Amino acid sequence: MGIYDRDYERQPQWRDSYGGGGGLQLRFPITAVNQIVVVTLAAYFIEILFNGPRNPQTGVIPNPAIDALALQPLGWLQAPWRVYEIATYALAHSQYDLFHVLGNMFGVWMFGRELEGRFGYKEFLAYYLGAVLAGGLAIVAWDFATQSPSSTIGASAGTVAVVVLFALLYPHRTVLLMFVFPIPMWVLGAFIVGNDLMRAFGENREMVSFQGHLGGAAFAAAYHFQHWRLAGWLPGELSLPSLKRRPKLRVHSEPDDDSDAAMDKLEVEVDRILKKISDHGADSLTAKEKRLMERASREFKGRRRL
Repeated sequence: MGIYDRDYERQPQWRDSYGGGGGLQLRFPITAVNQIVVVTLAAYFIEILFNGPRNPQTGVIPNPAIDALALQPLGWLQAPWRVYEIATYALAHSQYDLFHVLGNMFGVWMFGRELEGRFGYKEFLAYYLGAVLAGGLAIVAWDFATQSPSSTIGASAGTVAVVVLFALLYPHRTVLLMFVFPIPMWVLGAFIVGNDLMRAFGENREMVSFQGHLGGAAFAAAYHFQHWRLAGWLPGELSLPSLKRRPKLRVHSEPDDDSDAAMDKLEVEVDRILKKISDHGADSLTAKEKRLMERASREFKGRRRL
């Protein structure tokens, strides 16, 4: 069996996208982070095609696509089937402000790449989706508790969750505030959460859902301190369509009847471990599995031909 015929190779993998294989990579990296960014930006540009004429009195631009995706919890009392909004609100962004969607996606891209490298494609995707749902639940709880009707759009809950988890994992990593001032990551995380806490319970003149931000931050804290792992909640073959062409690489073995059974057993174990790396990241390997991969590398080195 060729290496590119195996199930784990069909999944988008970190090693194929950021530094895997060396050399100049001209193709667009296939990762969960990039897929989230592309899908969200594509949804935004499709949404603005539905913009209606601006109302000259109010300045409002009607948009039925955003109305269909926005999270409006109190509206569920009349239309309970619209509970789908708890996920779709993250795809809609303000048609008045391009930086709304660009800022959110920059945060996911900036901090999500290293998280995906640590946890794997499927785990990071499950984490981001879970953060969006957690932010949505926080908004739902606030609206029903205060009986304040709202219409919420934006992926900020997912973005805040990505930034806060990064701060929890790498608190002393230096980042540039406003691309100029170096600060430790824990300061940035504390500032985001503190700012959201103060504004969530005060007068909100900016029309920003700080409750959703806090839902994402709380999800990040629970994920980190409770050691949650979420990939098992997603379908085993979950991935977005890929146009990546497989290299014409084949694995050949010299005939050796005495070692065939041992090599077959080793290949099965290697397949299992590589699938585990793809789903959960390299940090999930045990010491025994790492030793086995080192042995397999030595065994296979003399048997491969390009």
